[in-house]
Amino acid sequence: TPVRFQKEKPREIAVVNLIGMALDDPDQPDYQVLITNNDNRLNRDLLFDKMVNAYSMAFKAAEHLRRRVLCCSPIGDGAFDPEIESFINDIAEPAVREAWKSFGHIGVLWAQWPEFNVPSAFFQDHFWKEDLENRLFVNAWDCWSMLGNGNGGSDHTTDGSWGRSSPTAPPRR
Repeated sequence: TPVRFQKEKPREIAVVNLIGMALDDPDQPDYQVLITNNDNRLNRDLLFDKMVNAYSMAFKAAEHLRRRVLCCSPIGDGAFDPEIESFINDIAEPAVREAWKSFGHIGVLWAQWPEFNVPSAFFQDHFWKEDLENRLFVNAWDCWSMLGNGNGGSDHTTDGSWGRSSPTAPPRR
């Protein structure tokens, strides 16, 4: 997708949108599958398996697009946080490592806010703006909204930033 930043010429960025598990409300289907009713506990093993599956699809997309590096971000963190104290260290990063076992020929970078910030990273950050033709970036998407979370200025998530700076989804009217 072409990504815009201020008055710079747009840059083409490859992005794959992964849906994180929504565990913020008992009415969420993910919550109903992953939280046991008996003791209100998260089935961490099942969550991990679902995260591995999601990241495996991202690696497969990178392989299909002939991208040498998958730039991962945590899916299901933030607004849908499963209230695991160290969700990124205990679930997200190990899920990426597990998925990567089948795609060892593809490199992995961790692209997480605030060190990685859409769209400025592609224009101002020397590390992120280089070698874009070989990178595929993961966007943590909320399946209950259009890509980019409606592209509104009040959404300060990475998904909202993708939406405001690219045609990932149609513009909000």
